[in-house]
Amino acid sequence: MKPKSNVAPSRKDQKIIFNSDRVALFASWIDKKDSSYYNNKKPPYEFKLLHNSSRNGFNAASFHKNCDNKGATIWVAIIQGSTQLIGGYNPRDWSGKGSKDTTNSFLFNFTDVNNIFSAKFGLLNNQSDQWQLAIHCYSNEGPSI
Repeated sequence: MKPKSNVAPSRKDQKIIFNSDRVALFASWIDKKDSSYYNNKKPPYEFKLLHNSSRNGFNAASFHKNCDNKGATIWVAIIQGSTQLIGGYNPRDWSGKGSKDTTNSFLFNFTDVNNIFSAKFGLLNNQSDQWQLAIHCYSNEGPSI
């Protein structure tokens, strides 16, 4: 659960994505705890920026070069021209080819990147087989949940 990378995040990215409130919230979601579970304690995860599309390239090849074989990842995007932050969690790995089953993936949305309380979060609905193959790993595609 501790991805390693030699890609250093920009100060702006680090400030937006890795602030302590958001890290605590991500860790709570990963561990399926109440959203305030890690507010007063250190989360058991180390988050590092693996890929920045504005620096590393906005294409599938650069995404897989930086993110394959790193283990579990959180994918985050800031919607250009807005205050919205979206993303998802992949508890598996992005390498390989085809779909991977998981019941622990989730998607999230912050309608205001500066307001932790604007977060919306959704776990997979395991009522159908299609959701169990939640992660799609294809070298010609970026993150797909």
